[in-house]
This record gives sequence, C-alpha cells and structure tokens, in this order.
Amino acid sequence: MRARKVIPFAAVLIAVLFLGFPAGGQEKGSKTLERVKVGASIPVLEFEDVYGKKFSNQDYQDWIIVYSFADRLSNKPLQEIIGPAGIEVVKAHPELRIVYVSIADLLVVPTIFREMVVPILKKMNDKNNESLKEAYKIWRVPLKEERSRFFMVPDLTGTYLKVFGLENAKDYHVFVVYKSKVRAVFDSENPPYVDYYLPVFDSLSKSFEKKAPVPETRSQE
Repeated sequence: MRARKVIPFAAVLIAVLFLGFPAGGQEKGSKTLERVKVGASIPVLEFEDVYGKKFSNQDYQDWIIVYSFADRLSNKPLQEIIGPAGIEVVKAHPELRIVYVSIADLLVVPTIFREMVVPILKKMNDKNNESLKEAYKIWRVPLKEERSRFFMVPDLTGTYLKVFGLENAKDYHVFVVYKSKVRAVFDSENPPYVDYYLPVFDSLSKSFEKKAPVPETRSQE
C-alpha cells in the first residue's frame, strides 16, 4: 500500500518543484559566456527529444534550423510571437524545409529531479503541438513532415546553452541557422516579429536547396 501512495505523491512534488521554481538557470559557469553572433558556425550536435527520438543537426544540414531557447516563463511570450511569424513564413515560402528545435532550460530544476521532469515537458509539448496544428488549420497552412519538423529537447545540464553562449534562458533566444551558419538572432529585445523574421527567410529562399532529402529520426534504443 505504501508504494502506491509514494508514486502519485512524488509526481505532485516534482510538478510543484518544476512549476514553482523561479525562472532562469541557477548554475553559473566559471566564466561569462558570449552569445554566438550572426555568421558563427554551429558544431555537430546530437539531440534526444522528450519522446526519446534521437537526431543530429547534421541530419538537417540542407534544412533551415530554428533553435529556440526558453525556460518555463520565457516560453510563453516567445510562442506568442514566433508562432504567427512562422505561419507567415510558410505562407510566403511553402518550398522551404524548416526544423524547429525548442530547447528547454532545466538548470533551475534540482539535479535529482531533472530526469523526472521530462514527462511534464512531454505533456506541455503535446498541448503546444495541438495549439499549433489548430492555428495552421485556421490559416489553411498544411503541416507536412517533408517540410516541417518540430522537436522539444530538454537541456538538463546546460550543454546546448553553452554551445550558443548562453548562461540560461531566463530571456528567450532564437537562432536561425542554415548550412551550419547562424543567419539571424532574435531575443526579447529584438523579438522575432514577422516584419523582422520573414525577411530572413525571404533571403534564405534564394539559396535554399529545394531537393534536400527528408531525414528519419532515430528511436531510443
């Protein structure tokens, strides 16, 4: 009987801890990081999303990759801006292949609870995906796997944050990357409003490889 009571209590405790902690990572590096700039090269990175799917940014070398970093609070204002902007991009450039890698800053979560928070992220991502599909349906923009991919990746140790020169994601950050090069950077002071976001893709569409192959994600073994 005790075992049955511990499981739901633990789940509630984790949810309270995750949702109740203040935003932003609390683990400081040994030195101040410098955020990567336009023109910087992004190294080969391996990911595993909240569903256990493994992939590499090399799998999408011929796609445009939009990396976004946010924590539990900064994610909402980011989605409110980049969601509508993304729809405008697809409407203007249906030929583009774009993969969105949303990286969740979990540095604020105590180490012993980090792996257990992933199921919570999964539910949040499911909800976000449903909202996204509904928005695309309203605007009559079909979501097709051969041109659109969406991944939510938990950053439990700050590994991906450091690659992009970020201490944490208390403020959101967005990097548009093509051919491993950073083509645009957005944040809360320079938001990805459609008037600024769309021109980046207008420019990229001129050199985009329209016959890029569609990669398959690797399931967790």
